[in-house]
Amino acid sequence: MRPASLLACYLICAPAWAASWHGVAGTPRDLAEASAAAGNGRLTVCLTPSGRVSACKWPSPSYHDQLRYDRRSRALPTTSTEPWHGLMWGLRGGGETLWLSEAAWAHRQRYGTAESAVIETVSSLANRPVGAAQTLFVHPRDDLLVTHIEVWGLEAAPTLYWFANFSPCTRLVPELPVADWLLDGSNDFAAFADAAAATIYHFRPRYPGSRDWENARRWLLDEERPAHGDSKLLRNGVWIGYAGVGPVAAYQCGEDGEATCAFSHADRGALANRAGAVGQCNSAIAFSGVPRAADNAYEATVFVAFGENRSAVDAVLARAKKLGFDALYAESEEYWHAWLDRAQLPAAAPPNMLAACNRSLLTIAQCMDSDSAAVVRAPTTQPPRAMDWPRHGAWVTYALDLAGRHDLAERHIQFYLETIRREGNPGSPAGSLPAATFANGVESVPNAVLDIAGVAWTLWSFWQHSAFLEPTARGAYLERVWPGVDLAGAFLVHWSDRRTGAPLHSFDPEVWRDTQSDATLLAVYLGVNSARDMAKALGHPRPDWDKRELELRALIRHRCVDEEGNWRLLPPWPIHVRVPNAPGSASWEARAAECVAALTTLRGEAAASAICNLAVLWQENPDKLAMLRPHLETAVLNALYEGERNGSAQEPSPLHPDALTAALTYIAVHTVWTTSE
Repeated sequence: MRPASLLACYLICAPAWAASWHGVAGTPRDLAEASAAAGNGRLTVCLTPSGRVSACKWPSPSYHDQLRYDRRSRALPTTSTEPWHGLMWGLRGGGETLWLSEAAWAHRQRYGTAESAVIETVSSLANRPVGAAQTLFVHPRDDLLVTHIEVWGLEAAPTLYWFANFSPCTRLVPELPVADWLLDGSNDFAAFADAAAATIYHFRPRYPGSRDWENARRWLLDEERPAHGDSKLLRNGVWIGYAGVGPVAAYQCGEDGEATCAFSHADRGALANRAGAVGQCNSAIAFSGVPRAADNAYEATVFVAFGENRSAVDAVLARAKKLGFDALYAESEEYWHAWLDRAQLPAAAPPNMLAACNRSLLTIAQCMDSDSAAVVRAPTTQPPRAMDWPRHGAWVTYALDLAGRHDLAERHIQFYLETIRREGNPGSPAGSLPAATFANGVESVPNAVLDIAGVAWTLWSFWQHSAFLEPTARGAYLERVWPGVDLAGAFLVHWSDRRTGAPLHSFDPEVWRDTQSDATLLAVYLGVNSARDMAKALGHPRPDWDKRELELRALIRHRCVDEEGNWRLLPPWPIHVRVPNAPGSASWEARAAECVAALTTLRGEAAASAICNLAVLWQENPDKLAMLRPHLETAVLNALYEGERNGSAQEPSPLHPDALTAALTYIAVHTVWTTSE
């Protein structure tokens, strides 16, 4: 039996887990947690459409959220959040503070270019000539967040505020991917301002004890505190330090919901230079007398560094201050341009489709952990998607291979090899994979969630990767993956119902429970075939695998084809080479036509999935792919963007950072514009 408290957490989190399996297409933008993301494989942040930072993952896109941003209000189930959550800019003039996250502003958000990881958010006030532009990016090599603001349309120089509600977290709880926000009351620790260094720090020791909390209160809240604090207290853990570039006039360290709250003080225009806070901390700095930019605007910049200790943070901040905003911006742009230069794009595709390919590859890159090459579905916190799901990751591996990044594809495959279960336990048979994992390979959802389709798709991606390798490298690769393939293939073959021949029950995300669905049947058939192909290529006979393939083929004919020979399922199964009653029949063509007709109504992941299915379905039919081209642009833009898409100068806004949607989109564009030539 699980402890009652942990079981309660599972029950509370079930709706969030269920949401994480599905796309966020259709989510209203004003309720979206993440409309854009920037990261470097360690530090990864997400922004709302207003430019407020709503997630801050470090030291991996799949690890702890270092930010307090809870979309739950006191009256569940809504998606509102407290006004003092996250990171945001505000400006004060005429006796009032206007936060850019407030409803009075209209926003326009975009990436700098299709090859850029810089996020630009332009905000304007209705019926007033006041506007603001935030430029934000994560440095590709340093764990550094850079945010810059320009404000225009004011009669007098404003006071600019930057507010931060960091909540340092050092706990990564197995099978509970919501500990960083659902249990936020046990996160955070302390914040303090170092006036001499012009820096505010938020920090948490790795394993804080009760005496640490007492010492922190004594040091930071007593008037006669030691100048440098307790050396034992300032040990390794999570350290976040930020410094403003410009005339910082005041600062405040405070606690959420208390009279000291930095947000409340900034809202009144009265930061009190309070130098310390303990508990649920927040902070703010004020820029007064900010310099006027060349375009008659006022501007300010904040650098935010992350590290295990203060020394690491100070080193990153020192380099940032030395280089300045423009040089750091140039380094970021140069790095990602060089990264994309290594990718293979469909040269014949029109510019907007090439731009979609670049954007998709950048999304995948920024969802990939730099150490393990795990790829999170999305670096968001609510719902929890910052995990690598094998059923989705197989498509990411395939997209990387199509893009010519076989090195990254093979690293992703190696990550999965290391998570295949070598020993069987109740609920987690040998040869199965966790339904989802953190980037360090630790299971992130309860092991009772058995996803055999994820195993099947993973085996498919292993076999597909071998086709991209040179003959001399292919044999060595297959030998390297064979021990894992042997385990996973045997699991798929023997996980069967002796009465019906169907795969035994496993988790089905469509209904959020265990089922014996047709989709799972087809996936298992695909996985068994892929495992058989790898066994044959290596000369490892597996007669029971051959027998199981025939059983599954017969079962598919029985369950998925009607008496007239028509294919029952919609949409068409994309990996058509392996499925009985292959495309070409009237039933397949009818299903495909229905999918084409529905493309204009789909958004997000649904649009990407539909266009990818059709592209792969017709990958050996250039005429069909050419017919698909006129529909491709609408489907791709519906998948990746929202906003104006009528060919005007106004560019579409990003929809959400989703590695699966990005992978499916890239596969579709690459297949249509490469195969059909």
